[in-house]
Amino acid sequence: QGIAEEVAEEFEGVDPAAYLHESIVQPGAFVVEGFADGIMPAYTDLSESDLNDLVAYLLTLEKGCGRGAGRRMSAAGLPRRPAGWFT
Repeated sequence: QGIAEEVAEEFEGVDPAAYLHESIVQPGAFVVEGFADGIMPAYTDLSESDLNDLVAYLLTLEKGCGRGAGRRMSAAGLPRRPAGWFT
């Protein structure tokens, strides 16, 4: 199971690609409980094409790949969807 499946389970009707896109360009939109806002930088200097390529790559990753990022994400859980997001 990868992030696409986790997003689909956590946020019914939310497109996983849209979730990732938003999290990259506006990381403060989703802050996992127990973590401070402002830790992650916003990547606003990526071209739309590069951003789409990055999102497509991230959607291919499975839990537990690379340095344990998937395991950390799973342990922390997905952040809650803020009111009004993608409505």
